[in-house]
Amino acid sequence: MFFFLSSGVFSGPASTQEFTGDSELSTLIPPPSQRQQATLLSNYEWRYALEQFNDYVESLTDDGESEDNFYLSHGALDMFSLLPTQEEILQAIDPSEANIAGTSFQTLNLPQYGNWTNEAWLLRFRGYVFTQPLISNKTIESFVSKVLGFPAWTLTEDQYLHAMQMVRGLFVLVHSNIQLSWRLIPEDGLEQTETGGDYQIWPPIRNEVIAPGLTDFAGDYDFFANLSGVLDEHLLPGDSLNELQSVYLHSNATSNAGIPISYLVPGSGLTIVSDIDDVLRVSTIYHPTEGLRNLLTRPFYPWMNMHDVFANWSQSLPDVHFHYLSTAPDQMAQSYMDFIYETYPHGSFDTRAVNFKRFRASWSARRGLLERVLQTYPQRKFILIGDNSNHDIMKNYPLLALKYPAQILCVFVRNVSASDDTFRWPYTTRYFKSLEPEKYMMFRYPTLKMAIATMNRSRSIFLSGGKASHGAHNSLQKVADV
Repeated sequence: MFFFLSSGVFSGPASTQEFTGDSELSTLIPPPSQRQQATLLSNYEWRYALEQFNDYVESLTDDGESEDNFYLSHGALDMFSLLPTQEEILQAIDPSEANIAGTSFQTLNLPQYGNWTNEAWLLRFRGYVFTQPLISNKTIESFVSKVLGFPAWTLTEDQYLHAMQMVRGLFVLVHSNIQLSWRLIPEDGLEQTETGGDYQIWPPIRNEVIAPGLTDFAGDYDFFANLSGVLDEHLLPGDSLNELQSVYLHSNATSNAGIPISYLVPGSGLTIVSDIDDVLRVSTIYHPTEGLRNLLTRPFYPWMNMHDVFANWSQSLPDVHFHYLSTAPDQMAQSYMDFIYETYPHGSFDTRAVNFKRFRASWSARRGLLERVLQTYPQRKFILIGDNSNHDIMKNYPLLALKYPAQILCVFVRNVSASDDTFRWPYTTRYFKSLEPEKYMMFRYPTLKMAIATMNRSRSIFLSGGKASHGAHNSLQKVADV
């Protein structure tokens, strides 16, 4: 029953390697002793397997799940459920080696989006408050070994150092009931002015936003703030422009992590929403052992030339807005955001909130986050990008396309099984049967044809007032086999 827990063979390429196909991706081969131990189930994989069996039993009495076969319903593993919970972090901290109370508060800001409503901008603020306790390398190494299923010291030196750094970033303690505020700085800079040898860091204008409530039990904050009266002289009204505006922000916490920027997005235009794992980066999350190695022991790499496709979209589609979506937990957000901002066009970001504990909750999280963006911009057009290793994508993306037909132009789905022969998970396309053929496409490899098809599709929609032209339909059909 637990065949899916065996390790995969797909891994990221060397940082200097150029490639054009999945077959050219190199595999890092561990020593024989490591390979033998890596095939064993780690404690976290056993825990996950038991949780999945429990979910399956529960689904037998769940009206929303009973119609689906277990494997079709659950799809590939939620690898992120193997990462430590707050309870496990507290248990792992030895009071003699950790300084919890004396550690300063930090905020992790996720780049967000704002919309123009009732003659004012509404900007979303999203992130969480945490502290980074001091934990010994011995404790971190022990956890790395437990998650990977083999001793961490058997890794190569660069992999060991990378894993230690990544896992240390997971050992954060979130904090509830914290009152936050932010200083906002427009993209034109508001240059610092020298006064008596010092620098006036914040300009003498009203530019502060105070959170309407305290952080929740998981340290999260998520709200929209009215920017009326905030930076009025520096922000253009949203009913008179097409381009995006950037706003930089800084919280009142001791230090700020994440990406300190958010975007004011006009009500009309094109937004491309993309999943990250196994679409934009080499992840193989459908092989949990290999997926954890790609996550913890190897640098993030783009999947093939997908970054070229996105660069083409960014240059060719005027005023396009990119929104990146991942069900990775907030504790992994910094690594994901750094990778995206170094490799892909900049844009807003969503990850799974810390308070989403269960596997099934991650599905509702993705759909809920998508619907929030769609409902925030009822006049914008959207393109959704995902892969067929995620059951929620194969189900919710077509259902959303049916629910918002005037907004969603097309759904791109990477066919993982056609480009990675180690992918063995069953998947269903039955939810796509109700969609018109020009509303979706499956692709094996990223090509510039995808970018061309998208441009044709978006331009035809805007020129025809919302209806797809025959030429756009043909363009999409031509790339259905890429």
